[in-house]
Amino acid sequence: MNKPMRTGFAASLAFALLTAFAVPASALPDDGGVGGDAPPAGADAGLPAQASALRHPAAYSEQLLLKPVAVTAGSEAPGHEAANAANNSGMSGFFGPLETHGNDGDGAGMWRTGANPGADNWIQLDLGAVYPLGKMLVWNYNQPGETDKGVKNARIQYSADGVAWTTLGGAGRTVHFKQASGTADEKASNWQAPIDFAGAPARYIRLAPDAKANIGNWGDSGTDGPSFGLSEIRIYRFSNPVGAGGQMIAVAQVSADSESEGSPALNAVNNLGMTGSTAKTDTHDRSGGWLSAADPAPGGGIQFDLGGTYPLGEMQVWNYNGPEGPLLGIQWAKVSFSLDGINWTGTNGGEPCRFAPANGEESEAATNLEGSGNPVEFGGASARYVRIEPSAEADRPGSWGGSDGGDARYGLSQVRFYSASGIVVEPAPDWTSLFTRTEGWTGSDGIYSLAYDGYDATGKAKRTDTLFLFSDTFTGSVDPVTKARTLEGYYNNTLATLQGSAPDPANIRFLWGSDGTGRDFRSLFEPSTPYAYTGTVAANTVNEAAGMSPAAASASPADIAPPGPSDTHDNDKDGKTMWLTADDPGDDNWIKFDLSASYRLGKMPVWNYNQFDPDHPDIPYADRGLKNARIYYSNDDEHYTELEGPFQFAKATGDPKLAATNLVGGGVVDFGGAEARYVKIVPNAAPGDGNWGGTTGSEAMFGLSHVRFYDASGELLRYVSASAGSEKDAVPAGNWYWLQDGLSLNGQFYAFPLNMAPDPTQPPGWQFKVAGVSMVKLPNRNGPDLAHMTQIDTPLYYHTSIGGWPLSYTFGAGVMPNTAEAGAPDPDGYVYVYGYRDYAFERLPTVARVKAEDFERFNEWRFWAGPDKGWTRNIEESAPLLSGASVSAEFSVTPMKGGPFDGKYLLVFEKDTLSHYMTYSVGDSPTGPFGALFRSTTRRKPRWAQASPPTTPKRIRTCRTPGNC
Repeated sequence: MNKPMRTGFAASLAFALLTAFAVPASALPDDGGVGGDAPPAGADAGLPAQASALRHPAAYSEQLLLKPVAVTAGSEAPGHEAANAANNSGMSGFFGPLETHGNDGDGAGMWRTGANPGADNWIQLDLGAVYPLGKMLVWNYNQPGETDKGVKNARIQYSADGVAWTTLGGAGRTVHFKQASGTADEKASNWQAPIDFAGAPARYIRLAPDAKANIGNWGDSGTDGPSFGLSEIRIYRFSNPVGAGGQMIAVAQVSADSESEGSPALNAVNNLGMTGSTAKTDTHDRSGGWLSAADPAPGGGIQFDLGGTYPLGEMQVWNYNGPEGPLLGIQWAKVSFSLDGINWTGTNGGEPCRFAPANGEESEAATNLEGSGNPVEFGGASARYVRIEPSAEADRPGSWGGSDGGDARYGLSQVRFYSASGIVVEPAPDWTSLFTRTEGWTGSDGIYSLAYDGYDATGKAKRTDTLFLFSDTFTGSVDPVTKARTLEGYYNNTLATLQGSAPDPANIRFLWGSDGTGRDFRSLFEPSTPYAYTGTVAANTVNEAAGMSPAAASASPADIAPPGPSDTHDNDKDGKTMWLTADDPGDDNWIKFDLSASYRLGKMPVWNYNQFDPDHPDIPYADRGLKNARIYYSNDDEHYTELEGPFQFAKATGDPKLAATNLVGGGVVDFGGAEARYVKIVPNAAPGDGNWGGTTGSEAMFGLSHVRFYDASGELLRYVSASAGSEKDAVPAGNWYWLQDGLSLNGQFYAFPLNMAPDPTQPPGWQFKVAGVSMVKLPNRNGPDLAHMTQIDTPLYYHTSIGGWPLSYTFGAGVMPNTAEAGAPDPDGYVYVYGYRDYAFERLPTVARVKAEDFERFNEWRFWAGPDKGWTRNIEESAPLLSGASVSAEFSVTPMKGGPFDGKYLLVFEKDTLSHYMTYSVGDSPTGPFGALFRSTTRRKPRWAQASPPTTPKRIRTCRTPGNC
């Protein structure tokens, strides 16, 4: 199982798959802004606004959040230090643009100047290094009753060295900030129109309000003069979302094995010295650049993390052009790329590339490769990491001859990457931040989403609200500064409802506890189906896993025999694979079977009660089995017709492999085509008449081992539920639910939770097992109606063993409604429910389907048995859809419309269950065949990566924009 992932603070990461040249422009917000009319950052520094930043949503993520090493201010009131404005105190999350700040009555967690600071009302952030700046968000001063101290109009300035400053928008320009409301969930005052530095290189950012009351602030003048304050400032690294070929791919992180003081690897990607931030035609002015220390170790170099997986087109290089001279530029170097930072592929056939030197001019164009001037070409290869390793060979020197005391050094001024046509896989941090919270619901393992209206088509989220399903969940609080967790409750499953299509924390409501209010420590969904009980329960008589087995063992998964007439039942010494009434049940000694729908019935084979205790071989437990009984059938569970008898059931023998006992004389109960949904067996009440006398000859206990039903055509009905008037030793098994996928259909929400049971035989931390797959149904009354939830056991789980190896089939891991009502591009009216086969350390995907109108009639479900057999009623014959890689316990199959996979089906999963590689495969139909595997991204922290912590990638299936799911 891929479930017990106890991340200290984890919200699941959704990955956005974008098809290049098929992503439409996103409109700018049309609901106004609060950023004033200032032009974008860098307008007076030769850094034009980037068109792509306007066409695509801004990228915000914890990886891109720039955390200052120091925050200073010209004035600080006691208890309102400048550090409060950039340490996340008071925030509802850790990096998202829509997260909110609290409203502490004393202004704790906020910065405020002393009274009448004059020109010392500024606040300044030191990022510790020069970064390419992206967006900046500001949460204004939010102390209740004191919000007029918040900043109103201020100059925004930035600097690379703290000496030369540039004013955002040009000299004299100011930015306008909305006044805070003093409420407990205050959004950033400029979240609708963030300040945009558009890649300008800077280490220091200063916000300087006008010194006058009601101009620099919102009106506070105070007894001793005005004061000024802010709650929080967040600055993000420049990011350039890619939606087409030829666009620049902003580097998220960079590292090097060797750096000279003042010339870090970061300088190779931070635009320092460049005339712009994205163009191939930009030039460099000799400032900045990365330079190794003297005599770097062989095999070292510089590595770039793009933050997502991209089809790489080319790499433009501006060789080292700093004050030490162009001879320090790289000459020979290997260039390689990787998805995971571990396995690398070289360009140029693995041979070193030779880079042209810079010429030392103040306006240096891209130098690229020696001789041709061409960039390094990647040919559209999919990669997240790129590495440049200068050569250590004597005949292929790593630099152009520069030295420092005789020690070789090498460097680069700037490196930029550009996309090719293909598949882009980028994090969706706006959705990650939605589930990254500091209070209440604070993290879970696993996310699924269901569209309220059942319309599941890509890019149509705006037409519906969304229901989210979670498994193991933490509630309590997480310190917004230290991230230390205070655990209040731990739940096996929770829900959330989201209004609208935007990942706005204000529009999401989390539900936990037995009724969704969090008032107790029970999970929302707790097993109450028959399979959640142990003992001699009626459900055992129709549960194929309760003592039934083929007469002959299978040699491989391919030759597992479906249930047949020669199958046998065990002789469990406690009878816990069978049904048995309590002692002296009177008229409650009946057992009833529900076939889920009406069928013309044929034969009903029976295995009578078969308990045998080897420690007490003389006790005739099998005599508790049924003897003389009446059989009734009905279509409505109210009006019953008696099947013409009489019926006397043959006694079981206590044999460990008991064949069907049926009737005395060898006959089988036959309904002769009678139509029924319900069947009831009512033994005569008298001991020795309704049973075979029990253990004493007069014991009034009645039991059965197993019953099967065939329709009039001879086909086994695979789904039957059972209930009884009396059950002995029926006790809760202590099970719990882990939620799987589901859908909204005909005004109901459905999900397929795994029914989990304790298993102390497993290693510590893994002491659980799957006991079955249930169906949970909630009426959709403008959201989930928890008070009217229903649960049933399903035939979507099968377990056996072959040659000592456990084998199981589990369904519900992914649901794809391929119907017109769901907006499927090529609907066939079926709902496809995906699962997996676990055997011999492999987890291979499988699929079942059913017509939407028959969704709850499990006898109408069919399982894909491969192209030769087609669809079958037998789960045991399910065929894998893919070979060569194990899938994860949560995966998805999505019909694609538009782009390079138009008309195809995309299978997305974590390769080999826990490999950390997100992988996709393309098929021609919902059953495949699914072909070659493509690794799309990794969540492993590679050797050179600096800030890419492991997360738990699960899918959010309701796509938010066209081509983005």
